[in-house]
Amino acid sequence: MAVKFKSGEQKQMNEWLGGNKRYRCIFKATRDGCDSATFHMKCDNKGPTVTIMYNTSHSVYGGYTSLSWGSTKGYRNDGSAFIFRFYQNGNWRTIKLPIKITSYSIYDTKARGPTFGGGHDLPSFTNTIISKDDYFQFNTTFDFGHSYNTNGESSDSFTNGHMQIKDMEVYLIEEHSLTTVYRMYQIRNEVSGNPLNLRLHDTRGLEGDHGIDDHTLYCLLDGNLPDRFQFNPSAPVTPDIIGFNATPKLADKIHCVVFVIDGRTVDDMPQKVIEKTKGFQTHMNQRGTPQIVLLTKIDKLCEAIHEDISQVFISPAVQETVDGVSQILGLPRSHILPIKNYESEIELNEKLNILTLLTLHQILNSADDFMSNYPEQIGDGRLQKMNIRE
Repeated sequence: MAVKFKSGEQKQMNEWLGGNKRYRCIFKATRDGCDSATFHMKCDNKGPTVTIMYNTSHSVYGGYTSLSWGSTKGYRNDGSAFIFRFYQNGNWRTIKLPIKITSYSIYDTKARGPTFGGGHDLPSFTNTIISKDDYFQFNTTFDFGHSYNTNGESSDSFTNGHMQIKDMEVYLIEEHSLTTVYRMYQIRNEVSGNPLNLRLHDTRGLEGDHGIDDHTLYCLLDGNLPDRFQFNPSAPVTPDIIGFNATPKLADKIHCVVFVIDGRTVDDMPQKVIEKTKGFQTHMNQRGTPQIVLLTKIDKLCEAIHEDISQVFISPAVQETVDGVSQILGLPRSHILPIKNYESEIELNEKLNILTLLTLHQILNSADDFMSNYPEQIGDGRLQKMNIRE
């Protein structure tokens, strides 16, 4: 049986997780070495992952956690975790075994590879394992059924009762771009209700084989597309679409482009996405359009920021990530802006708001820089009643 996370298996995983996910291999034992330090270097602080093991009996099984691995020295609680099987002795026999004792969902230490359950229900390896006879002999204890429901399964039916592994892969789970409609958002004064002198535009993300294409990007930058334009990969943008602006004014154009990048994934950005982004940057540079990067999920990069977001500008982990994005995209570090998302908070947080307002201020400054290239259109009053920051 081929050692590969095939489309049929990905479809099954999507059904279990709910939604259309993308899976990117960030660790592979036969490629990277069966070494716990390497596993954590490549997988810590990345986000939800699927671990898949392929054994010598042609069974394929693994575990899912919604948590980021992080070398946290012990058991961690994840009510969404489960272990699963795709194949049993080469035959497609899927089963999903949910967690029953959440306090033992995963075992996360520097010396261990990905480990699920107390005892453990699905163990992997300790420290470094060398391949012998074309497989890795995993070397940690097995206690199937300790923390996960068995649903009638045993260690013999689930893993063939042994830990001879031909390969193990860890896949980062990524969402496809959720944006299907191009939107323009007018920001209004909270008291008066009057529109402020800026607009925010939301478009599809940059994905290697999907997402926004070159021609659509040109139309966005040049102000041709109307609000609520529906993206359709099978129907290219033409001047015949309803609302197409064939003669856009300066106020219709994009004055600053903001890329949003998950700070946890910078080291593993797919080459296709990097190449596509750089290609888009070329067209933005030709138009003189400034570019800003919002570096999100920074609270996942280090414990200090998770506890106190005000540490963001002195955090070595954030500075290293900012440097990485700067090198990848060729942008000044001052254009890489770390920010924390509102996720589980139910009340406004002053420190988060300060960071957000600092970021918005920098974006508006960049938009002003763009506008300074058109003094004749600003000076003659033609833009006085238009929104000129976008």
